Amino acid sequence: MTDEVKTERIEQWKIKLSDKAKTLPSKPGCYLMKNSSGEIIYVGKAKRLRNRVSSYFSNTQKNGKTEILVSHIREFDFVLTQTDAEAFVLENTLIKRHIPKYNIRLKDDKSYPYVMVDHNEKYPRIQYRRKIKRKKKVEVFGPFVHGSNISEVIRIVTKAFKLRDCSLREFNSRKEPCLLYQMKQCDAPCVHKISIEDYKNVMNCALDVFRGKGKKSIKALENRMFVSAESEEFEQAAMIRDYIETLSSFISFSKQENAELHTGQKNIDLISFYQGDVEVDLSI
Repeated sequence: MTDEVKTERIEQWKIKLSDKAKTLPSKPGCYLMKNSSGEIIYVGKAKRLRNRVSSYFSNTQKNGKTEILVSHIREFDFVLTQTDAEAFVLENTLIKRHIPKYNIRLKDDKSYPYVMVDHNEKYPRIQYRRKIKRKKKVEVFGPFVHGSNISEVIRIVTKAFKLRDCSLREFNSRKEPCLLYQMKQCDAPCVHKISIEDYKNVMNCALDVFRGKGKKSIKALENRMFVSAESEEFEQAAMIRDYIETLSSFISFSKQENAELHTGQKNIDLISFYQGDVEVDLSI
């Protein structure tokens, strides 16, 4: 095949794909570029799928890498998301699953962070994790995208609800409460200042921040703030007020759901569709 014929065929494919791209919704999501064999060669994310995908097949000047990518694209699929943040997370998942040839970033072991709680422990703590291991009674939230400030949120939630913050080894060896107990930032479960049942209830209230029930957590903190203010513990009330402000911002920013399925089924099939002007796209 001569270079002229090859170039002409690529241009024909670009026109066809450009027409399809114009039917995409102007909503956030991810797109999966495929070659002639149906292999996924690139995964990307977009705030507006129609604009982003259409740009690949326009006649505007592109860098060398993009030109090479476009010359191999023969089809594409897309997945809609609720928010830009969810598109970030989905992109990460898809790249690690398919390892596309033209994706460089996120193909390694680096990943978005998770929040993990091991309920196998009598007094569990909220932990930041880059990698997680699935096992019974371990609750996982995330992954969380850049901008969620998740490490700071974990720190605030732990202090606000006075949860254990030390390692299991330190926790088991402690004989006296640490300074955090005196500062009213920990209920000292290490020396049984709080019962297992009460600690479990407090932990559940704290985890509502990540379970999509953040309003319940904020309400509990507001009640404590009012009690502190009525008791003229103004410094404590001000501290709780600051906690509420930080957590409210996080809850507004992030609509992350629990990474575990809310079902007893281990294997399920999910089907979604989008009805465009000229066709219906299915995703399974």
